[in-house]
Amino acid sequence: MKRICWWKVIAWTVAFVAAIMVWLLAWQFPVKDGLAQGVMRTIEMHQYRYVGDLSSGLFHRQTCPSVDSITQRHRVTLFDRQAARERGFAPCPLCQP
Repeated sequence: MKRICWWKVIAWTVAFVAAIMVWLLAWQFPVKDGLAQGVMRTIEMHQYRYVGDLSSGLFHRQTCPSVDSITQRHRVTLFDRQAARERGFAPCPLCQP
């Protein structure tokens, strides 16, 4: 009869218990993509974006009525005023971003 090493029994027992604990934690606290999406929505909400018009060279607030008339081809998303000015855009006289 083959002799069983005591340290192998302990190692396998610890590995088995650890696997069960990981499985229980994964079952109890499932990963939800909704959490990551909520975090991204919060970050985007606090970052003010501007919309640039390549044809006119103006940049607008997202709420400006002129934004609806900009075609997708000429629309550029800008994350701040400095980026808009560096790219050569002028502020819209209507919404005054």
